[in-house]
Amino acid sequence: MGTQYISSIRRGKRKGQVLVMIAMLSAMSLGMAGLAVDLVLAYAVKTFLSTATDAAAMGGMRALERGVSYSDQEEEVQRVTQMLFDANFPNGLLLTGNTGRFEQSVHIASKQVDPGATSMFQTDTSLEPGMREIRVNAIAEAPTFFMRFFGMNKVTVRSSAYAARRDVNVVVVLDRSASLKNVGAWDDVQNAAIEFIQKFDNNRDRVGLVTFGTGANVDYPLSTGFKTGNVIKNLIQMQTVPNSAYTNSSTGLWLAYSELMRVNDANALNAIVFFTDGQPSAFSAGFKVKTGGSGPRCPTSGGSLEGTLGAGQDTSTWNSPQFYDIRGFWKRQAGPAPVNSGSTVLDHPQNPVCTGFTNDYGGNAEYVLDPNESWPRDWSASEAGSTAKTFCIDDNPPGGCLGDAGDFRTRTTTLVSTTTAPTTRTRISAGRTYTTRPRT
Repeated sequence: MGTQYISSIRRGKRKGQVLVMIAMLSAMSLGMAGLAVDLVLAYAVKTFLSTATDAAAMGGMRALERGVSYSDQEEEVQRVTQMLFDANFPNGLLLTGNTGRFEQSVHIASKQVDPGATSMFQTDTSLEPGMREIRVNAIAEAPTFFMRFFGMNKVTVRSSAYAARRDVNVVVVLDRSASLKNVGAWDDVQNAAIEFIQKFDNNRDRVGLVTFGTGANVDYPLSTGFKTGNVIKNLIQMQTVPNSAYTNSSTGLWLAYSELMRVNDANALNAIVFFTDGQPSAFSAGFKVKTGGSGPRCPTSGGSLEGTLGAGQDTSTWNSPQFYDIRGFWKRQAGPAPVNSGSTVLDHPQNPVCTGFTNDYGGNAEYVLDPNESWPRDWSASEAGSTAKTFCIDDNPPGGCLGDAGDFRTRTTTLVSTTTAPTTRTRISAGRTYTTRPRT
């Protein structure tokens, strides 16, 4: 009897312990479930916040190309980043508006900042020269539901993103030869070039403009401020394409390369963008010319003169012009826009120190060349604002010469010009471009 009573008491105690343990485990499980819910909400806020900062950074970097002044750029960057941020993280998303705290900041960092830049542009000496970063930081507070029982009413969520960009030096080389006018494509080239230059930062990037037909000219030297007063846009729009203008691609590319060498900025991305519709039909060099006698001659030249020779073309076969004759002995430098005072007839007046040509088209131009002298292999070209450089021509590979800017070759239908760096060559042949290594 006594033993049964004791056993009954023990069983009752065990039942009481199980109830306590169940209650404790239930409270812990409920707390863990609540913690999981709150953490999932915080993670969702983090995901949306990261997406918003990424989009704002990418869009803000693209927005740097808009505007003329630093104030214009800051206004545009703020507008674009805010628009993209709001699109990806609307106000009050996932109840974040209930916590009453939200922060967002946008800055653009570079190793050096121009004195006229606004406060958005900041110095960071750890960056490489020529590099810029747009940095977007955001803070949001996600509300809690179960963790507030433990005294935590909100979770602070942070996200940051950056996009990097290198400064650019780009020379736009525009073909304004007559063939573009004849097929009605010149307006398209103008519009494409104007739209292209809008893609660059007016305050940090440098843009230059070279146009070429029979001759070539640096219409706008490589520099910043190319959007100020629409200076390059106006230069492109005032160009006139006459009925007769040859395609002197090599001189246009040469002038563009000379501009990059003049600036000589190794920290920037250096590029030449070449707008053309086809095969070169003229080239420039220093020639040995006749100074006396009858027919074409250049009396005051001293026997040596730089000029541009064109080639007569048979265009009866579509997309396959045939060169058959030397045409003209014209000036190499075209002069500022509009070329030849905006003539709609031709862009190639005869060389002013020469005489005896049948007309401005130079049908008998080959007779100005001294038959006792060989074709030019090298000559010195002096551009405005820069020192003279050696311009080299090789008409009998694999021999040849190497000028300051590389090896310029000429054969029947091939013109070669260096357009990237002194260690590579870019060949232009029948409208196709490919790069070859230099001879060793």
